[in-house]
Amino acid sequence: MALQNELERIRVLANKVNPSSKPDAPTVRREVGTLQQELKKEVEQKNELRKCYEELKEAHRLSQDKFTAELLVERERNKFLQENLEKISEVNQRYESDIINFRPQIDCFC
Repeated sequence: MALQNELERIRVLANKVNPSSKPDAPTVRREVGTLQQELKKEVEQKNELRKCYEELKEAHRLSQDKFTAELLVERERNKFLQENLEKISEVNQRYESDIINFRPQIDCFC
């Protein structure tokens, strides 16, 4: 589309410079060939960019999936550690309570 606009712009400029003269066939063929090559390059670049975009999108999805899985593992690990901490805290409280309760008995033996 941009190349068509460029070709039209060139025609308009050429007509402004010398409206009575028509471009000769070899010149027009060269311009058409050049514009076709530029169009082909643009299409190839667009396809390459589209391919890169799709690859990046897939890499991002895989990265997100990996991060989500790692986050789930860490949450489970934290839950396990929290449960163990609570059990240890309960045991520690019983231990301290037992020490307080048995202190008088221990002092009697000494």
